[in-house]
Amino acid sequence: MLKDLSPDQIFCLAFIGSHIGGIAHNINTPLSAIMGRMELLQMRLEKIRMAAGTAVDTELEKCFNDLSIISQCCAKIDDALKNSVQTSSGILQSQRSGIQLDALLKSVLAFLNADMEFKHQTVKTFDFNENIPPVMADHVAFALAFLEILYNARTAMLQAPEKKLHIMMSAADGAIHIVFRDSGCGVSDCSRQELLELLRSPQETGGRKTGLQRVARLLKPYGVAYDIQSRLGETVFTLHVPVVN
Repeated sequence: MLKDLSPDQIFCLAFIGSHIGGIAHNINTPLSAIMGRMELLQMRLEKIRMAAGTAVDTELEKCFNDLSIISQCCAKIDDALKNSVQTSSGILQSQRSGIQLDALLKSVLAFLNADMEFKHQTVKTFDFNENIPPVMADHVAFALAFLEILYNARTAMLQAPEKKLHIMMSAADGAIHIVFRDSGCGVSDCSRQELLELLRSPQETGGRKTGLQRVARLLKPYGVAYDIQSRLGETVFTLHVPVVN
């Protein structure tokens, strides 16, 4: 099967595989809560059977509360599994369809919560405008590009005293504008120009900045334009995705 995949797809499969341990952790935590609450329910229901008067109402209220917690934990498991399956299985096949980039980006962000540092140590804020129009595109290409951009931001913030990631998405002037702002180490003007050149004319294979070149190769068919603004403690990476009517 791997012989039929592109180098970019194989790389991203390896990246996803590295997150499986974190995904298992995310699943195990709510499962442990479910098992604990189930044991409590068994004990409380036994008390109800033996109780009388107002004590019955008190224990019933506790049971309903536990059932609510169990339902929430099950929903977390369902979301974690759906995001993992959607992100990984799509790599194996590519086809264009009308996709919502806001929903896709949120799905990728949920998948990256398998990275414990990204989940717990990075402050994430979002500003997604309503009514983002769909674009005709391969959802796999954009999902993998988002993974690369977010992982690049995470890497840039590893030594930052405060890890902050702010993502904005809006639609105007015939394009969808997606802004990733991180509190990482930043890049020099020279490096910024070099990165922009790589994004505009990516090498087909190899090269030094392979992560962003991969983004450029994946999104090249869609005429995406890029902008990078950076200083110490802040880098703003913007994608301008044309909307074809």
